[in-house]
Amino acid sequence: MSGRRYLRIVRMDAFGAFSGKTVGPFGPGLNIVCGRNEAGKSTVASFVGGVLFGWDDARSRRNTYKPAAAAQAGALLFAKVDGERSDDAELFRGRNVEGLQGPVELVADIDKDTYRTMFSLTSDELRGLRNTPDMTAKLLTAGSGTETGPAQALAAVQERLAECLSRAAAFSDSIPNLKAEADRLKAAIAQASQEANRLKASERELCELEPQQEKVASLLKEAQSDIALLTSSLERLRTVGERMARDEESLKDYEADEKRLAEEVRAAEVAAADFAGLDEAGGEQLVREALDRYGAEQTKRQHAVDAARERYLASTAKLEALRESEEGRAAERRDRQNRILQVAISILMPALFLLVGLGIFMDGHTRSTLSMVALGSVFMVFAAIMAFAALYLLLRPPDRKGAERDRWENAEWVMLQDKKMLLTCEEDRDAFAAQVSGYLDRAGLSAARGSVGQARSLLDAYGRDRETVRGLQQRLQAIRSQYRKTADDLASAQQAQEQVYARLEQRLGVGMERSVDGVERALFRKEEERAAYQERSDQQNQLLGRLAQELRQGETRRELDELKLSFELVSTRQAEAARELARLLMAQRMLQSAISAWESTSQPEVYRKASALFSLMTDGKWERVALGPDGSLLATNAAHVTLPPAKLSLSTCQQLYLSLRIALLMSAEGVGSAIPVLADDILVNFDEKRRMGAAAALAELAKVRQVIVFTCHGDVAEALKAADPAAREVDL
Repeated sequence: MSGRRYLRIVRMDAFGAFSGKTVGPFGPGLNIVCGRNEAGKSTVASFVGGVLFGWDDARSRRNTYKPAAAAQAGALLFAKVDGERSDDAELFRGRNVEGLQGPVELVADIDKDTYRTMFSLTSDELRGLRNTPDMTAKLLTAGSGTETGPAQALAAVQERLAECLSRAAAFSDSIPNLKAEADRLKAAIAQASQEANRLKASERELCELEPQQEKVASLLKEAQSDIALLTSSLERLRTVGERMARDEESLKDYEADEKRLAEEVRAAEVAAADFAGLDEAGGEQLVREALDRYGAEQTKRQHAVDAARERYLASTAKLEALRESEEGRAAERRDRQNRILQVAISILMPALFLLVGLGIFMDGHTRSTLSMVALGSVFMVFAAIMAFAALYLLLRPPDRKGAERDRWENAEWVMLQDKKMLLTCEEDRDAFAAQVSGYLDRAGLSAARGSVGQARSLLDAYGRDRETVRGLQQRLQAIRSQYRKTADDLASAQQAQEQVYARLEQRLGVGMERSVDGVERALFRKEEERAAYQERSDQQNQLLGRLAQELRQGETRRELDELKLSFELVSTRQAEAARELARLLMAQRMLQSAISAWESTSQPEVYRKASALFSLMTDGKWERVALGPDGSLLATNAAHVTLPPAKLSLSTCQQLYLSLRIALLMSAEGVGSAIPVLADDILVNFDEKRRMGAAAALAELAKVRQVIVFTCHGDVAEALKAADPAAREVDL
């Protein structure tokens, strides 16, 4: 054992419940680590394997011993047998991604699976030995003297064979994957060829579609132009129609207004016709000046009449005063009686003759008798003479006598003179009034009936009527002008309407209905045509765009060439893979032959040692361990009964596999020479005698390898110390 290394110190910086924990020192042979339950024995064993081969993944179901507030970290110190402490080698591990740090060659001759199967022993691990033949070959050929053991080389060859024949995506150069890739490339080449043919067909279709698209675009443009024309024409027709309707309504209103105003003008002209004499009289202004003069004269004459009437009334009052006396009253009575009689005769007689003459006249006139008409006329003339005679008698003053008569006569004469003066003034006034009336009649103011004031009012009314006539005539003229203008506008609108219809018929055909509804229906049909053309154009544009894009993409695509090149490369890789497979199969056969030859010399020694150790552990009850014809493990007892491990008891099965492991580890000194064998309470199921035998077997193994046994049982520790008094004991 001189010169080889062994585990001396375990330093757990952070692992599980430990922080800054140091376990050791250990010796190069048998080591016993004693501690109570939960003292950390299994933790230390797991820590050693974690430093050497990496911490367990936190996703695994096993206890990973990850600290709550830190990551696992620690180191293993390896010393040389009989060497100085300064020569210690430290293997350190922090995070798994950082890897193992230090002299990693100490673990270069062992893998993780071998370590867990052969070097890290627990009660559960002793229930079997996975891949017993492979593990046996692996360990037995490890010391063959070559850089890589034949078993490892065979495993590598078999792994390469598995990779060559694997269908996993990770092995892209495997034969199945290369074949699948070749098949895929063949299909892709066929598809690419179809795509190329499709692109050629698309190019032909594109060439055929372009003229169709141009035709549809032309039709669409024409439809849009027609729609624009119809839309503008429809708007124009609606505007013109509204304008025509307004003009027609305005013409009706103008006709009614003209008729009404014409009647008003005629009425005003008729009213003004009464004043036609104003022009003959020199005009309104001269008439007003004459009226002013006549008014002044009438006022003077009226004043004279009023003065004469006052004098006449005074003389009449004086005469009436004389009549108030007794004699006067008597004379008055007589005169009144005579006067009444005279008046009666003067009235009755002329009236009688007038009635008789009128009757005769009417009868003669009715009968057309001239003599009776003449007689009637004579009677009426005689009645008139009698009336004039009676009037004379009435006007003749009564005859008076004496002084009374003189006073009466004087008073009566004064009264008569005043009366004459009054009559003279009245006649003068009336004559002047007649003169004024004649002038007014000549001036067309006969309605004034001689009144200058009324004439002025009539003149004012005439002025108003004249202004009214002038205003009515102006309004009538304006209405007639507006009527003519509106009629012209209506004619212009009708002409514009006719032009719109003519333009539409010239563009769309003469079959179109000449109405707004007809234009709307034509517009609706054109919009439907445009929508159909637009939809067709959009479809063709999409198809043209897709075809053009496909062709542009097809011009730059080299997929078919690339696929063909890739297929050639894959074919080359297939040929290389086939050659590699042939080489691997040949190497596998050669290695299997070499291992078989090696095992034929080494394996019997292993199973001989395992048989001796198994017999030692079972106190001679079981004598032999061997492989059956099919490669399965068999055990034979003292009664020559051979059974497979599954037929053995738990403790016997554990002793079988422990003896086999110890024999393999003793025979394969070149595998994991610096790695300790860790045994965690593997003897708990053994009875006292078998425990002593197992302890002796472990002591034999400790002569060639470092062995660390973890236990919480004192009798196990005592058995180990009894088997190897030089064993080192470490407390936790």
